[in-house]
Amino acid sequence: SENDVPEIDGEFNEWKDLEGVHTNQMVYGGSFNPSNADGYFIVRTDGKNLYVFADVTDDDPNINTLEPAAAWRGDGVEFFFGTDTSKHTYFKDSDVRVRIIPHSKSDIFDVGVGLNDTPVASDEIKVAAVYSEHGYKVEGKFPLSLLGGKDLRLKQKVRCDFQINDADNGKERTGLLHWNSPNDNTYSDPSSWGNGKVIPLNK
Repeated sequence: SENDVPEIDGEFNEWKDLEGVHTNQMVYGGSFNPSNADGYFIVRTDGKNLYVFADVTDDDPNINTLEPAAAWRGDGVEFFFGTDTSKHTYFKDSDVRVRIIPHSKSDIFDVGVGLNDTPVASDEIKVAAVYSEHGYKVEGKFPLSLLGGKDLRLKQKVRCDFQINDADNGKERTGLLHWNSPNDNTYSDPSSWGNGKVIPLNK
């Protein structure tokens, strides 16, 4: 119902106590240090939209003004999503990479979005990013129709991964973290993503 979906408003109460995953696979940037960079991701759906939450720990959180195709070089988060669970090593129409690019510490709705490196502006996509001294939180609403997927149903299996891009000192990316893949291959190879399943929300 309408009351069960998160409102994208920079208030994060709808995500409280929900189960998620950590991005603690250090692809490069040294060994995993949760105080330097870490992310906790939660995904929800109402069957028509995907709702994504990321709580990012970053000891040097910066805005990112790069265009989507280059924004992996600065701070931000990415998620990878597909509804085709067959093993395949190239993007199908049902696979997508979503890059979320926080542009401002004062305007929480000034957030760039890229789908497979292409800038996307749609009234149906809503994203908010709220900074703190020790990182930032992001929540977003993405219609499944724009993610290459159709309606999701209970018990459906999906493929996904989550990524933190960490650029200390506001320069080039210094750290790359994933939830599932230990390698820098998620952007091109969906077989590196992990398994997910649509389950009912605990009341």
